[in-house]
Amino acid sequence: SIQFEALFAAADLVCVTAAEGASTLPIAMSMAAALPIVATVNRTTSELLEDRHTAAMVAQDRARLVARRILDVREDAQLQWSISDMARTEAYEFFSLTRFANQWRTVYRQAVAGERVKVPEPQAGAGLRVHGRA
Repeated sequence: SIQFEALFAAADLVCVTAAEGASTLPIAMSMAAALPIVATVNRTTSELLEDRHTAAMVAQDRARLVARRILDVREDAQLQWSISDMARTEAYEFFSLTRFANQWRTVYRQAVAGERVKVPEPQAGAGLRVHGRA
């Protein structure tokens, strides 16, 4: 069987159209692979992606709107490059194993020292922001 990540070499774009939530791992892997992403807004994509920053977002899960957004990305090389580059940057900045391990080391150090454990603040970048046309 073909592994999901083996498909990246053949892909021009990733389309995430889950109406409810979507699995975060394939989205993060697509971001790290620097593939342009077109996604409908749902609770998962809204947390990971931002329109015209890390993806081309579609406010409603309607085939014509998704198709138009795919064409927008394919026709605009600058948009395609900028969203895929920023997605890759954010994937490595926010979702890396090193960051995860460092955050847990900090929590353990605080706990061992008897300090109040400080939960990391949410980072700017992804969120419930949809800009541009739907």
